[in-house]
Amino acid sequence: MLESAGYRVVVARHDEVLACLEQEAFQLLLATTDDGVQAALSVCATVKERWPDIKIAVVARRAEYIPEKICVDDIIRVQYTPGKFLARVKRLMDAAGGQSLPASSAK
Repeated sequence: MLESAGYRVVVARHDEVLACLEQEAFQLLLATTDDGVQAALSVCATVKERWPDIKIAVVARRAEYIPEKICVDDIIRVQYTPGKFLARVKRLMDAAGGQSLPASSAK
């Protein structure tokens, strides 16, 4: 869906994200909670510490609690409609000042 909306997407597992960020400049990280909330927040905290300008959103299920003030710029719920999901991504990209979507942290 993101690629068809014109974004460039790189998919990486949580343990691959740092290597991707060291090789290429990114503007947005979408972290999933597929491996648990703590795994997603751990990646987010490390990324924000090393690359504070990268926008980070956690894609979470409705019942998952994500503390917003830790390292997350936005929380995108999996229940969102495609239009709402894309609107949230666009807002984050506009805030990052960018045109392409760089990284999606998955499984």
